[in-house]
Amino acid sequence: DTSVWHVSPVMHRTTAVHLHIVSAADLPALDSNGKSDPFCRVYYGSATSKRTLRHTTKTCKGTLNPRWKEGVELQGHFPRVVIEVLDWDALSPDDPIGQVSLSCHHLVNGQTRDFTAELKPMARSPKDLTGSLTFRMVRVTDTHALPPIASALPLLSGEELVELPVPCVRAEFISSADGFAAMIGRVVWGTLFVTNRALIYGCEFADRSRISFPLCIPLPVISTISTSGNALSIVLKDHRLFRFTFSDPAHPEENLPRLSQAVTWIEYYMCPATVHDLFAFAHAPAHYDGASGWRIYDPVDEFLQRQAVPPSWRPCTSNSTYELSSTYPSWFMVPRDACDEQLRAVAAFRSKGRIPVLTYYHAANRACIARCAQPLQGISNKSNRHDQQLLSMICKAGDADAQLLTIFDARPQLNAVGNRLVGKGYEMGYPNCKIEF
Repeated sequence: DTSVWHVSPVMHRTTAVHLHIVSAADLPALDSNGKSDPFCRVYYGSATSKRTLRHTTKTCKGTLNPRWKEGVELQGHFPRVVIEVLDWDALSPDDPIGQVSLSCHHLVNGQTRDFTAELKPMARSPKDLTGSLTFRMVRVTDTHALPPIASALPLLSGEELVELPVPCVRAEFISSADGFAAMIGRVVWGTLFVTNRALIYGCEFADRSRISFPLCIPLPVISTISTSGNALSIVLKDHRLFRFTFSDPAHPEENLPRLSQAVTWIEYYMCPATVHDLFAFAHAPAHYDGASGWRIYDPVDEFLQRQAVPPSWRPCTSNSTYELSSTYPSWFMVPRDACDEQLRAVAAFRSKGRIPVLTYYHAANRACIARCAQPLQGISNKSNRHDQQLLSMICKAGDADAQLLTIFDARPQLNAVGNRLVGKGYEMGYPNCKIEF
């Protein structure tokens, strides 16, 4: 019943970056008199997205050290600002000199920062490019009147909103996320949030008794995005599909601009123009003290708590000294009925000792994924009963009623068969197993 969903009010927030272009120094001489006639152009955007010209400075005639002292206010939300320096020509196209590309995310609200940056090459820039650009930036953000649902956003350390929340968005769960299978085919109304890490969709009950965020899509896992009218379709790399319709009856004229702006940010953070805009460079776990990097990932918590692996599996520490397999972790999950002696026998029959171990368990449907290296069957078609028993245990550990184990071999079948000539191979003749190449 879509009537139970409450639509959050518009968030009234404005963001402005005051950019003051001061001067440049040691520019190359591009005119016959040994001088240049430099001027600047300021753009929104980056090399990977459509850029918008925002400002053009005056031209300083006959100098290699121009001083513009011009300011421009950049209103709105944009991933990057690009400042191009060019040489003005009266009878021919202007000659590019160099450019500076910068992000606004590092600016603290209200803080003034001065920069002197070396010019980077542009298309048709001089081969012996020299020079620097001096400018000042101030970020001013008004963040009052946040919608109530925004206060409950599950943001990580270093994660921030890069776009205004978009209310009155209808979401269609065409192929739903894990744990929300009941929402497949359902239409709900809510608020769409775009951060520097993910696309988050939030819903709020009409009586505000409960807020939920049924969808959080990390931007790097998006495969393709497309638009049709005021609808945004998103296909993930695992082929899940979601559709969002921007439909604000109170402000219909803002539907398409909001959609366009959201697409701009999503496309940018799917593949930023610079690695420094990746979320990994902004994220700093609160518990990380610089010395406990190896303890950030806790396999016990991963399998027993987050994945809720049942008692049919057990932790194995037989590889604590990495003697079983030098390329496996010291701790992994195996079927409960598999003893350590049997695992050592299986390791002797698998390439580099990489025995079948659990990597993922789905608590809802009890499906499991295990990984391993190829068996050492060879041309004589050797067999190992311990190895076959272990695969049978994996099949039953996931689902006691399962009768068939599917093996996905990442190689072409011709390669797998050819490896038998060098003493390796594939699980040929294993009972209750189906192989897909």
